[in-house]
Amino acid sequence: MTPSPEREIGRDLTGALHDSTGSYELVVAALAAAGLGFLIDRAFGIMPLFTLVFAIVGFVGAGYSLYLQYSAKMGTVSAERSARVATDGTGRDVSTAAGESA
Repeated sequence: MTPSPEREIGRDLTGALHDSTGSYELVVAALAAAGLGFLIDRAFGIMPLFTLVFAIVGFVGAGYSLYLQYSAKMGTVSAERSARVATDGTGRDVSTAAGESA
C-alpha cells in the first residue's frame, strides 16, 4: 500500500521543519541569554556588560550544539553510505561500474 500524496507532502514538510530548527536555536539561545544578562545588569546597575557577555555565550553555545548535531548526522549518513557501497577491493564502486547509480 503506497502512502497518499498528501502524506508524502506532510512527511517532506515535517522533515524540512526539523532541519530548519538550527536557525531558530541560534536566535532564541542568544536572545534568551541576552535577556538574562539584561536582568542581571539591571539588578547591579552595570548596563551592557552581562547582556553582551551572555548574548555571545548563548550564540556560541547554540553554534556548538548545531555543530555536534551536524557531526552526528554526517557520521550516520557516512556509515549508511559505506554499508550500501560494495567495493571490489580497489575502492571503486561496483554498482557504477555496472552502469547503475548509487
